[in-house]
Amino acid sequence: MNSEIKFKVNWDSVSGVFAVPNEAVDYIKLANEAAVKVLLLLLRYGKDCTAARIKNLLGYSEETIEDALSYWEQLGMIVSTEKPKPTPAPQPEKVREQPKQEEKPKELPEQPKLSPTRTLTPKEIAERIESSQEISFLFSSAEACLGRMLNHTEHRSLIWIVDFLGLPPDVVLMLIEYCKSINKTSMRYIETIAVSWQEKSIYTHEAAAAEIENMAKSHTLSCQVASKLGLNRSLISKEQNFVNEWSARGITIELITYAYEKTVEAIGKLSFAYMNKIILTWLENGLKTIEEIDEFDAGKKKELSSQQAQKEKESHSYDLDMFDAFALEHTPKLKGDEE
Repeated sequence: MNSEIKFKVNWDSVSGVFAVPNEAVDYIKLANEAAVKVLLLLLRYGKDCTAARIKNLLGYSEETIEDALSYWEQLGMIVSTEKPKPTPAPQPEKVREQPKQEEKPKELPEQPKLSPTRTLTPKEIAERIESSQEISFLFSSAEACLGRMLNHTEHRSLIWIVDFLGLPPDVVLMLIEYCKSINKTSMRYIETIAVSWQEKSIYTHEAAAAEIENMAKSHTLSCQVASKLGLNRSLISKEQNFVNEWSARGITIELITYAYEKTVEAIGKLSFAYMNKIILTWLENGLKTIEEIDEFDAGKKKELSSQQAQKEKESHSYDLDMFDAFALEHTPKLKGDEE
């Protein structure tokens, strides 16, 4: 492409103009499509530019509009016109005289440590991009992977993951690529996985690759479980935890389905907790196939049947010595026997 721009504004077709602040251009690199469009409408319509009007013209959700306005507000380009509600003056309270006692200092609960990058402004983010090639590469690669521009909230989240959680940019990018592969690209989900990686000390490319392989197996198993069990929804957190454990132990979808059938036979409904008890019993007895499970169950039934038969036999048996003693004691004696 020729570096020279061979176009100019056709002023004859323009019915009017409005001013655009220089800062809008200076920070347009970090602004996503929604932020640019919302700003143009705000500059065009001024005080008549309501959230309802923006939503009607652009079709954006309220959350997207708020995020766009927040971006320019943090740059100082726009300010809220809403007057803060006056805080009512505190009323003096009648103080009752109390006997003086030595007050023990109250122990304040430990406050969670928060990363300062959570409050980075768009200007600070822009400066970080300029000063760090790794962050710049992470942002551009993440946008290429997700197929869209990141907004400043997402920029702050990625910096928080790198600075506060300590995950290297290349590991974060691996995480984003995995989330894209399972169609879960919300930054909240990415942050949740990033926190779990920090807890597991996953900081290297090799560790991340191994974890992704495990997560992929678990995700595949989750989809299979939902399908086999006829669930028209995603697994809830507790159910997912069971599946993750089964995946880690190498339990196949065939055994999980069989455990489901056994559960329904026993209690008449789906219960992941009951299924888990069945699966744990199989594991404890080294059972890995349906054939082994059926053979084990058949042996158990035979053993129980034998025990029951033995109990019934014992309950109906007689002590022969006691029978003889009873007979001798109660047998009438003849006259000849008495002599």
